[in-house]
Amino acid sequence: MQRTDSRIYPLLICGLVALFLGFTGWSIYRAVRAEPNVLDPEYYSRGLRYNQTLLERRAAASLGWKMVATLEGRRLVIELAGSDRAAVRGAKGSLRPADSTVFPTLRLREISPGHYTASLPAQLSGDLRVRIEFERQGARLVRDLLLALADD
Repeated sequence: MQRTDSRIYPLLICGLVALFLGFTGWSIYRAVRAEPNVLDPEYYSRGLRYNQTLLERRAAASLGWKMVATLEGRRLVIELAGSDRAAVRGAKGSLRPADSTVFPTLRLREISPGHYTASLPAQLSGDLRVRIEFERQGARLVRDLLLALADD
């Protein structure tokens, strides 16, 4: 009886080693073959700029910037105001899609004090995730929006 018990241990050890090697091989296969699930192709450079971005956001928060976005057909109009409700003039604004293959980054033009606009490409329809960024004198405001575009 003791003899049969001692024969099973080498088989169990070999089985565990085989399972370990099989799992390792499967993991390597998945890592090589699978598509990366990275949504933002610039994730690494954004990570490097993380501290700078935090400082810019804190500066914008201390200024009390408020943003109101309105979609008028294919035209996005953004009203940017400070904590005193005064228009924020002279900010540099940009609009970029979450998926950079949809369309390139658009510059937001100031059409009147505190009002910025950009025209969206005509071929777009459905829901579109975009990031809007404003910068002025070292302060930066970043907002993510979900735009519901009507089919033309």
